[in-house]
Formats: sequence, C-alpha cells, structure tokens
Amino acid sequence: MMNVGLFHRIFHVVAPNTLRLDSDETIAIALEGKPVAKVNVLIQDHPGKIKNISETVLDVHSDQPNIFKVRLDPSAFPPNFLTNPNSEKFVLLTVKSENFHKEIQIPVTNKAGYVFVQTDKPIYTPKEMAHIRIIALNEDELPSDKPFKLQIRNPKNLIVEETVFNKKFQKFRKTFVSHLYKFPNYPVLGEWSATILYGHEMEQNTTVYFQLDEYVLPTFTVDLKTPEVILESHDTIMLSVSAKYVYGEKVKGLVTFRLGIKGEAPNAIFFAVIGPKELREGFHQEIVSTKQIANHKDIGWFPGIEGSHLVVEATVVDDATGNKEVATDARGRFSKSPFVISFKRCLEDFKPGLVSVFEADVNYVDGTPATGIETRMKAVADGKPLAISQPSAVSNEEGKVSFELHPQVHHNTISITIETVDARYKGSQAIGNFVQHRFKSKENAFIALERSSTHKLKIGDMFDKIVHIEPPAMRDIYYAVVSKGKIVKMSKLPEGDFKVQRVDFPLTHEMVPSFRLVTWAHFKDELIADSLHIDIEDSCNPKAEVSITPEFEAKEPGGVGVINIRGTKDTLVGLLGVDEAVYALSKKDLLTKSKVFKSMAKHDLGCGPGGGLTTDAVLDKAGIVIATNKYTPKPGSSSCVAIKRRRREVASEITSQYTGLEKECCALGLNHDPHNRNCEDRTNVVIRYLQGEHQNCSRAFLECCLYGKENGFKDMKLMRTGLNLGRAGGVGEEAPEFIPISEEDFYEKQLTVRRDFRETWFFEDKTIGPDNKEEFPVSLPHSITTWVIQAVSVSPYHGICVAEPQKIVSFKKVFVQLNIPYSVVRNEQVEIPATVFNYGPKRISAVVYMYGVKDLCTGTSEGEKSERKRLIIEKHSAATVTFPVIPLKEGTFDIKVTALTSEGSDAIIRKLNVVAEGETVEVNIPITLDPANQQRRQKRHISTSEYSDSIDPDQKLQITAIKLAVPQDFVPGTESCSITALGDQFGPTIETALNDPDKLLLKPRGCGEQNMMYLAPTLYTMRYLKVKGKITPEVEEKGYGFIRHGYGNQLSFRKEDGSYAAYQSKPTSTWLTAFVIKVFCQATELVHIDEEVMCSGVRWLINNQQPDGSYMEISPVYHMDMMGGVQGKTPLTAFALVTLEECKCEHQKLHITKKRALAYLEDHLGDVNEPLAVALVAYALSLSDSVLKQAANDKLMSIAKRNQDNNFVYWGTGAQAIDIEATSYGLLNQLLLNDMDTSNSIVNWLNTQRLQSGSFKSTQVSMHKNL
Repeated sequence: MMNVGLFHRIFHVVAPNTLRLDSDETIAIALEGKPVAKVNVLIQDHPGKIKNISETVLDVHSDQPNIFKVRLDPSAFPPNFLTNPNSEKFVLLTVKSENFHKEIQIPVTNKAGYVFVQTDKPIYTPKEMAHIRIIALNEDELPSDKPFKLQIRNPKNLIVEETVFNKKFQKFRKTFVSHLYKFPNYPVLGEWSATILYGHEMEQNTTVYFQLDEYVLPTFTVDLKTPEVILESHDTIMLSVSAKYVYGEKVKGLVTFRLGIKGEAPNAIFFAVIGPKELREGFHQEIVSTKQIANHKDIGWFPGIEGSHLVVEATVVDDATGNKEVATDARGRFSKSPFVISFKRCLEDFKPGLVSVFEADVNYVDGTPATGIETRMKAVADGKPLAISQPSAVSNEEGKVSFELHPQVHHNTISITIETVDARYKGSQAIGNFVQHRFKSKENAFIALERSSTHKLKIGDMFDKIVHIEPPAMRDIYYAVVSKGKIVKMSKLPEGDFKVQRVDFPLTHEMVPSFRLVTWAHFKDELIADSLHIDIEDSCNPKAEVSITPEFEAKEPGGVGVINIRGTKDTLVGLLGVDEAVYALSKKDLLTKSKVFKSMAKHDLGCGPGGGLTTDAVLDKAGIVIATNKYTPKPGSSSCVAIKRRRREVASEITSQYTGLEKECCALGLNHDPHNRNCEDRTNVVIRYLQGEHQNCSRAFLECCLYGKENGFKDMKLMRTGLNLGRAGGVGEEAPEFIPISEEDFYEKQLTVRRDFRETWFFEDKTIGPDNKEEFPVSLPHSITTWVIQAVSVSPYHGICVAEPQKIVSFKKVFVQLNIPYSVVRNEQVEIPATVFNYGPKRISAVVYMYGVKDLCTGTSEGEKSERKRLIIEKHSAATVTFPVIPLKEGTFDIKVTALTSEGSDAIIRKLNVVAEGETVEVNIPITLDPANQQRRQKRHISTSEYSDSIDPDQKLQITAIKLAVPQDFVPGTESCSITALGDQFGPTIETALNDPDKLLLKPRGCGEQNMMYLAPTLYTMRYLKVKGKITPEVEEKGYGFIRHGYGNQLSFRKEDGSYAAYQSKPTSTWLTAFVIKVFCQATELVHIDEEVMCSGVRWLINNQQPDGSYMEISPVYHMDMMGGVQGKTPLTAFALVTLEECKCEHQKLHITKKRALAYLEDHLGDVNEPLAVALVAYALSLSDSVLKQAANDKLMSIAKRNQDNNFVYWGTGAQAIDIEATSYGLLNQLLLNDMDTSNSIVNWLNTQRLQSGSFKSTQVSMHKNL
C-alpha cells in the first residue's frame, strides 16, 4: 500500500542535458509537500563510479527552487577516463534525500568557454607583421586564465609558429593576449591562418584566416547592385553601379559590364559585354534584355535556367588616374518565385482542442525578409479541410505571418499549405507545406505555452506568456528559463484550478542572445511539458559596454586628436584603427558584435523552435533533463547533439520502405536541394526527366522530399583627362597664375611631407580608469582615406562587448596621389603617375615636380627638382602627369613629388620597391627528424646531393647541413639564400586530416569520373577521422553531406545494368565501374548506400568477366591520371578482384567469379614485371588468400629498391605518382602478411614523398595514403 503522506513529497531535479568540463554548471532542485529537506548531490564517473567528481549538500525549501552550481574538474576523473577518443563520456548525477533517490546519466563534453581572435587586418603584404589579439573567456563569458596554444599555419597547412600561453605563470592581465607575427623573408603567398587550441587537452579550437599577397590598396571602391531574383516573366534585368574614392568623393570614369550564367557546372558561361559606359556623379544604371540569355545557344530560358545564378562583373576605370577596380556579384538567382516560405520557427506539435498560432517566414530567395506580402493558408486535419477563421495574413517587417488554427480534440494530424498572393507575380507564387502532429499524452493532458508572435524583445522588458492547462486540476506547475545551457531562473506558478495561467519575468543580460522557456507538471503519474525558444535583441551587459568618440580639431593628414573611451572602470578595451580601403580587398573573419553573439548562441544545448510530440522530446529539444519521483529521463546523448547522425539513420529508415528504383528516387528526394526549390517543383523536374515513365519513382521522390522538408572584359583604350595644360571645362573662366620658381621653396617649406601610409593606424589595449573614462591621444597617418575605429571590451565582472565602429575621414582639398605598383623590375622603364585632385570651389593652377633619387634614372640629379609639369585643374576634378623612371639597382627608394598651388599644396613620399630580374627559386627538401634512430638507419652519417645528415642516438642528437649551390643561370648580384625549417609531428597528410580537414574535404562535381575524383579522397578522410574520433559536428555535417552529394551525383552516370561511365551516353568503363563499387562499399559504414546500387555493380562485374577469368577495358576513362597506373588486363583483373573481395554482396556466381579471377592472376603472375602491376597482383592474391601469395610477395620484394642507409624500401620507375601508388600497394600487402619490419621501412620512404599541402599526385595515391 502506498504511503499517502509520502505521495506529495515530490522532488524536481533539473539539469543541463550535457555537462561541460571545468565550468560552473547549474542544477536546480524543487520540493513539494515538505517544509525543508536536506539533499545530497553527487556526480561520479559512469559506469565505474570510481571517483566522486563533485559533491554538494544543501537545504531545499518547499516551493522555493534552489539553483546551485557544480564544477567538473578534469583532474577529479579517474586516470584515462577523459582521454579515450572512441567513446562518449558520461557521468552519473545522483540526488539523494529522505524517501528520494535518483540517478541520472548525463554526457560530458569538453566544449566549454569562448575564444575570440582578432587580427589587425584581413590581408597583409610580406613586408608587414600581423597583430593578433586573443580573448579567452570562460563559460560565464568572463576572463579565463586557462592555458591555450597559438598555431600559425601557412597556405601549405604547415605550422610555422607555435606558442603556448599560460596566464597563471605570466605577468600579463587575465583578459587579452597580444601576439606579433613576422612573416618569413620568403613567405608562401595565399591564405594563412591563426588557430587557438584550448580547453581540456587542447581539444577545442577556433581559427581566423588572413591573406598574404603583394597588393596595393585601392583608391576607390565599386558597389554593384543586381536583382535578387530573375523570374520567367521578366523581360529586363536592372543593373546599377556606384563608385567612390576611399575618402567619400564620387568617381568620374567608365564602367564595363560582363554578364554570365552559373549553374551547377564549376565555370560560368558569359554571354554579354556591355560598355564602356560613362559614370555620372559616380553612378550608372544599365538595363539588360533577358532575350540575350534566352537566345544564347548554351544557356536558354526556363525551366532549364531555374536555380542558376546571374554573374555580373563591373569594371570601373577612374578618368583621373586610369586605376581599375572590379566588383563581382553572383547573388541574383533565376527562380519560379521571388519568395521562399520557411517553417524554421514552426513547432511540430499541436495541442488537441486548443486554438494555436501557426507562424511561418516569407523570405526573398536571397534569404532577406519579405515585408508586406499577402499569404493564404489552407489546412487539412486527418484528411478533411480544417476551417480557418482568417485564412489570409500579411508579412510583417521580419517577414513573419501568423494564422490561428482550431484543431478539434480528436484530430491527430494537420497538413498546412501556405501560398503567397502577390498580384505583381502572377504565376510565380511560392508554396510551402508543413505537417503538425498531435501532442501525445496517455492522459490526454497538456501544458501549452502561448505561441503567438511577440514584439522584439530586449533586456529590461517584462516577458509575458500565457500558459494553457488541460485539465485545470493539474497542480504544482513549474517553469524554468535556460540560456546557453545554463538554468538562469526557476519558479512555480500559483496553485488553483486554472485553465489559463501567466508566466512573467524581467529579461536580463544572462538570457541574451536567446533562451528556452520550459514548463512542466505532473498529472496523475505522467509528466507533461512544453517549451518555446525565445530570441532577444543582441545587446551587451551595460557594464561591459564602451563608447568610443574621436575628437580632432583638423581631420587631415597628420592631424592631432584624441580617442575618448567611456565605460565601467577596470574594463579592458582593445582598440583598432584601420584604413577602410583594406576592407575593399577582404572582410574575412572580422571580430564584430554579431560574431560574438552567434558564438554565444552555439552554446545552446537545445535545438529547434521548441515543443515536441512527447514530453521526452520537449525536454530533449529544450536541452535539459528533469527527474522527479514519478519520472526518470532516458539515458544517453541528447538528440540535438546527435541530430546529424540521426538524420542519416532516419534517411535509412525512410528509404527502407521502398525497393528498387523507387528506393533510389526516395533517397534523391531526401537530399538537400542547393537551390531551395520546393518539393513540387523538384518533382516536376523528375517527371520531365522520366518523360512520363516510372510514375512510382516520382511519387516516392515527392513523399520522401516532403518528409525531409518537415524534418529538417575586352581591351579598351583608356583616355586620361586634364593632362598637362588640357582643360576639362570652365570656358571663359580665368586661370589663376602658377607659383613662380623663385617662390617654390617658400611654399614647400610650409608643407608637412606626407610619408606615413600605414594601413593599421593603431592596435592598442587600454584599461578604463576609476573615473569611468580613458583618453587615447593619437595623430592621423598621412593617407587621404576613411579610417575605421573599432573597440572590443572585456569587463572582469560583466563579460564581453564590441562597440559600434566609428569613422574618420582624413582629407585635404588639394592633394597629390602617386600610383606606384607593389614592385618594379630593375633596368625596366616605368611611368610614375602623379594625380593632383582639386576639391576646392574654383579652378587651380598646379606646378608638379619630382626629386631626383640616387640609382634611379629620372633625368634629374639626386636631390634636384625635375622638369616642372604645369596643370590647370577644374574644381572638383583631377589631372595626371607622369614621370619616367629606370631603376638601376634593386632595393627600396623614396619617390618624392610636390604639387604647389595658390589654393593649397601637397608633398608626398612613397616607397618604390625594385626587385631583380628573374624569379626566386624555392626548393623543398623533406628530412626525417629521428635523432634516436627509430628508423634503424644503417649509417650514422648520410650525404646526398641536397644535404648531409648525421645522427648520434646515444646523445639523441641530429645535425643536418643543407648544401647550397647557385643555379647556373642566376642573375648576377642576386645571390642570397633563406632557409626555413617547417616541422610537424605527423606529416602533412595526417596533420591536415586532423587539424584542417576542410582542405581534404572536396565537394564532388562534374562527370562520372570527376565526381569520383572528389568523392574518394573525401570518403577516406572521413573514415580516418572517424577511426581517430576526431569528427566535429561541423566536419561531420560537411563531410557526410559531400559524400551523400557525390553518391547522388554518381547515380546520374549509372546505367540500368549497374555499370558506370563518364557520361550516360558513353560506353561503360570496366575500371570506373570497379572503382565506383569499391568506393560505395566502403562508404556504407558512414552513409546510407542502397544495397541494390552496390550489388548491381557487382553483378555487372560477374557478368562481364572474360571466359579466362580476366577483365578487359571496354571504354577507357578520359581522366587517365585518376587510374594511377592500373592499365592492362592483369592489373585490371587484380583491381576488379580487390573490389569483389571488399564488397559483401551475395550472389550465386560471386564465389566462382572470384576463383576464376584468382586463377587468371596466378597463371599470369610470371607475365607482370612492372612494379605497380606486381604490387597490385600481389595484394589481390594476398587478399584472396591465394596459395601463391608468398610467391607473389617474393617476386614483389625481389624488385624492391632498398636504401639501407635510411632504412627505405620502395618500388620505383622514376614516375613519382606511380611509384607512390606501387609502394602503397606494397605496404598494404606487407600489412596483410604481417611483415611489420618491412612495413616500417616502406613508411619511412613514403614519409619523404609527401606534398606539403597534405595531398598527393593522383586520386589513387591520395586514396592509398589515406588508407
């Protein structure tokens, strides 16, 4: 018999569904029916219960939920518990009190804290240094003192610098770390990166990328506008371009447009060049007829062009200087509708008998909200029309539309259709479909949070939500507010028989950028719950905010001023001032307020908009676990953590309901459509492709698609104006007099020579003083430009914030601009253009001259003035003169030009970088670092043509001397050498796979051969990462997506008999078919591959075997390099046999087919002599356990090359790619035969053949090396 007195003593334990290591995590406990209870909370490792990781004892009072903190110290776990990469880690949360004992299994993650990295610029020249600011915060967004590691990588993905920062043992503050990186003398140009490794065992990372290039800052920027969408009904396309100088003035010049179309093919098809056209007030608008597209033989019009993008290049040439800048836009998309209807905010459940609000988003195809668009809704409940009181709604400023639904108590499913109704786009409306299901409760009870739209919420607002309760007799209703995985509030609603209650509380900064409101209660023995995801306007804690105000008496080059900083005392502020022209080249990885809040949002442990079909689903999607006397959460990981993995499993479950061709069609329907078309449009494409046949296929495609939706320039002569005495207008206006030669020195002495043209103005850290302000005195550099001032602040007590950037335009009414390239070649004549700009109110007369420089042939002696050039320049205009220069010596030279006028003058010095003729030669010499002689080298001293190498294993010392030899055709006077040593522990391939897998993840595309050239390396990279336990959610989503995409692509080249060709119209390729099937069979461990797809290919290989057991190539592949060296009957037969051995398909003839192929290889073993052929045959024989496997291996080893000095074993003919492939097959064979000594010697040689990028010479080589 149940003790009635204990029945009402109910405990509620609320915890995050994942606990983070080394962070303060929140747990909440509430008590009903007893005034106070002492509760013991214990966290132990699971399943061993070896260590008590955290223990808390607290008093919990009735109806007063207690929120307390626990911490999982990594050192408190049992040895090696956290280091096993192949198992998910769990802890056991035990809550004990009188008459209450609950054990909750919760997963543990090391993903805690934040690291933000800021570089002073997104692009550098080799002569510059990169300033790096690192901001490490804990899970509470406060400064962290945990150690972290900085790695700088070059474009070849090699670590060129690694530094460990441990704030506990260093003297700098606990907030910012600044690092200065100097590029080597001969750096690799391209994309570099700075990666911070942090957290437990340095397993977390964040990376920013920056470009290294030889560039000159642009003097003006181009803004190109194209339509977001082009519809079938459109007759014209409107283009507009505007150009302005970096200091804000409008550009006079010409613009030329180049237009193209880009579909799924990698390259765009260009169909028109328009111009040059004159810019008026820095602006031009162009109207293009769509007939130019429709009539083009390689493009055409709808429906074929649907989903393609319009590519527009606008090239603007400045009249004054002849400088050219290009803007490209490829956002415009050809679509049946300008709109897309999104259901990302829609809850998948409804409460029976309760009026609910259904929300959807109407966006333009580029993703921006569509405001003021009328929409209409239709709904079907259990197959019958459902009445809607107001079936029309107009989207608000956020693109949202809302409808009221009135489901009856017996309804189970509601199918909803929303369609736009815009009279401007007749026949081009967007349609979206969504399905809601009834909330499941065995007692037909529910708690429902009001789902109506609310105004934009911000900190300080009073949040208010209605809670519907069924039945009203439900008691002890609690709610919790969870943000970024932390419980920030928990409370209980008033008692009583209410059908409606209200939740209200003030919004605090702890709830930014979003929170989840969860409410729950017991009804009888069942726990009932509901939740909602709520967004709050991104705003910082006011005490972490700072404001920056620049104050200058004169905003001109060299002007002195101050940056005023206002905020809370002790707040550390990182200041950055950058020339805005830099951002015209790149804006990648800038530290912005948006980036900070997006990073915070990723710490949400829940997923989706809220709700759920069951209480378990509600709590899971809310990111919490709840345990009570009557309810125990299910053990295991959250579905949100494993959601991508579940998508794969669900896809497998769905496709399993179909067979044959219908199964393939269903799998294609589940694939993500990169063009965001709705399912009906995609199905119409399938129907057109099938030409009316296979109706079951199109039906399966549509059904699975809907399921997936619910769940988841020509040369032109440039004319320069205003040269010398040419006038641009102003007829009848008197020209002012030129400055006389006798007065030049007087005017010039009044000038400040502009020579400070740095791109980073400042990169400084300041601490706000006790008066809540700080002043930073500065002087403007000498560029005529717009400066952007940015500030990031971190308070030791209130978190992080990024201030709104401020801008300063540094300007002079009259100034001279030198257009100097990044570098010029010695002894080659160049023209140095000097452009004088006049932004004054009247015409001016300018005298322009250049000073002579030693070792530069200018026709002028060193320090003397050149011949004067005289210009008459109209108001708000410019004119250019040129000075011929022949550099006689390499180096850096100061070019000084002066322009004198009665209305204002300017003098400028710019650097001219002169380089020698010829090119720098770079030689890569791979050397194995092995001072302890683990390779077991025979000789302690080795000498090659490139280096000599000595080791002393006893002293563990290795000395390597590089031999320097000047090339015979070197340019005299340029003899110099720079040696850079770049080392890594694993080698580029493994290092790349572990730390930067994006470099090896390639999106499959192209024909049936090209598609496999991308798919295979991606598959093997993902297999390797899976074995190492190094798959992150981001890599998982990208890698698995690419594999599925490649699989779907390849099915387009599959013939009805299961074989493959480069194109459907081309004959089958035996090798390609074997390769595809081999890859598909190996992919099954990662993604769903239809068994029929694999086994039909195996059947084709069985049916196309020659009578003697061999295989012949029917139609050779186009891309011979992808085969490596697999050519000829015997190697091809071996390759096919390997495929048959690796694919586990049941077929009555499979065994005899393999035996016949094996017999053929055994009979022809003596006929093969090339190293690759022998290695491949030997591997196939060993894989098939042939009686001749040892004989084949003996033959293979007899032709092996050996270098005992280095302990190398390899096979080679001099062709590197084939040598690597042959040696890789040789290694596979030795591993099968368990000859580890020979295997180690082979690995020694392979490690010297790596490309620094981490990739290899061919698809086959990359494949074998990844294996």
